[in-house]
Amino acid sequence: MSAKRKSRQKIEHKRGVAIPGRIITAGFLILLQIAIWAVTEIFMSGYSSFIYGFIRLAALVLVFAILNKRDNPSYKLMWIIFILAMPLVGGVLFFLWGNGKVRPALKKRMQQQKRTPQKPLRKDMPIRRLLQQSQLSSQNTNRLSKTRPS
Repeated sequence: MSAKRKSRQKIEHKRGVAIPGRIITAGFLILLQIAIWAVTEIFMSGYSSFIYGFIRLAALVLVFAILNKRDNPSYKLMWIIFILAMPLVGGVLFFLWGNGKVRPALKKRMQQQKRTPQKPLRKDMPIRRLLQQSQLSSQNTNRLSKTRPS
């Protein structure tokens, strides 16, 4: 038999159906997360107002830090609204993506791309004619729709 044919056939295992390791790991991690959540909920329920207050305070500090940045005002406003609406999630996402700093490797690739000359796009005459025809037909339709009484 060829190697391809062997890989397509089901391989019998001594224990029955084979379960991939990723599924077992994911299931274990989900159960662990549920257990941590339950323990935290039971033991930390009395401190929830303090924890929430700390998160709100940290969000306000982050908002003032964003206000002091020299950035696009609309960019700052978007992050401020997001952080004030959802302090924990907004703060974490801001620290992950909000800084706007480009990694050095990506910056180097961007500069190389900028230096290399790009080939101009070629003119495709059949497509150009189709576009012109569709533009003319849409102009005619628009012109006719304006003249007809509704």
